[in-house]
Amino acid sequence: MSDEPQDEVAKAIEAITAPPVRTREYHAAIRRQLCAMVADGMTRSSACKALGINTSQVTTWIKKNEEFAAEWRQARDAQITILADELLEIADAPMRDVVDVARAKLRIDTRKWLLARWKPREYGDRAQVDLTQVQGVVLLPSLDPKDGKQVNQVGLKQLANPDGQKQNG
Repeated sequence: MSDEPQDEVAKAIEAITAPPVRTREYHAAIRRQLCAMVADGMTRSSACKALGINTSQVTTWIKKNEEFAAEWRQARDAQITILADELLEIADAPMRDVVDVARAKLRIDTRKWLLARWKPREYGDRAQVDLTQVQGVVLLPSLDPKDGKQVNQVGLKQLANPDGQKQNG
């Protein structure tokens, strides 16, 4: 009978010091919490630190789990929107001195830089020009430099058949 309390104490100590059992549900809950934290504007590294997971684990989840990858993209889009909203909050905040102004400028510039890299189409500095390739040749008549009249008129049929022979068809 004297062994029962010692066994209970040993089991309690083992339960406290044993690593937690990580089930599929545990990982799903952690992933949902991580996405919620990132969507609320928290950085990936600070959210991982708060949850006690390694940042490389997030990369593994993104690569191996399509459902999580889609949730992660939505969370990052929400995070980017919050980051853009912070620009106005920082700019509109009252400043006491030159140091506050310099700090606010640095915070704004950093966020602008990140936004331009993460979502260049929406927040990039450069306008993107789409060029289309035109195939074919446009023929313009030659003009006489003296009077500006056409010197050589060549018909399209003549260009297609330079020998001057009629085509059958």
